[in-house]
Amino acid sequence: MPILKILPLLFGLLFSVMLSAKEKINIMTTTYPPFQYEINGELTGISYDIVQAIVTQADLSSQIDTYVWNRVKRNLDTLSNQYFFNLSRTPIRENQFYWIADITPNNMYLWQYRWRTDIEINNFKDAGNYIIGDLKGSVSHQYLLEQGIPAEQFSTVTEDRMNIMMLERGRIDLLPFGELSFLYQLKLLGFKQNDFIKILALPDISSRSYFVANKSANTDNVNRLKQAWDKILANGTYQEIIDRYMQQK
Repeated sequence: MPILKILPLLFGLLFSVMLSAKEKINIMTTTYPPFQYEINGELTGISYDIVQAIVTQADLSSQIDTYVWNRVKRNLDTLSNQYFFNLSRTPIRENQFYWIADITPNNMYLWQYRWRTDIEINNFKDAGNYIIGDLKGSVSHQYLLEQGIPAEQFSTVTEDRMNIMMLERGRIDLLPFGELSFLYQLKLLGFKQNDFIKILALPDISSRSYFVANKSANTDNVNRLKQAWDKILANGTYQEIIDRYMQQK
């Protein structure tokens, strides 16, 4: 076939490939199980899977990398077209980002072992009569101190799992913990989720974590991602991801 006849076919093929190629966006995150963490070098987690579902639904592709927070903040401040999850929404940050999706709630509660019939709590004053496990210096520890719970009522450790095991064994009475993280840790420890109940909500230290873009991001892509978020909420994909991580083994 003469070269002049082949060239239009080649250009047509190249053009169709260019049209079918999905635009790639750069997404950053930090390590925070069970929301995003690495297993054998591969990123996984509730938030990771939700963001991947949003990107796929938006007919985009992505490169997701983990960094320490200081690096994330520097990139969000200085580089163009940067995306990040999970970010807490605050008044100071409100106008600094495009808020694409509130992908993961972090609802804080005081938890107790279900079979502890000697515990009765209706408010913070009641909670001050029991031993509370916590991580020293944590937001929940500081908050409960501010609510008037005496410092001597706390039993502080260095790892969340230690507190959960102590709660199950009756060595502490109460434990403040985010709901999704708590249920996931129970799963990892092999404890039955129904053996633990939340008895007091802590709305002042509860929050939602967002998938965001900095203000230099392509607004067409931002809008596509927002629409994709609405679709995965409506079609059940979001709830399927949550359920997959929370189900007992």
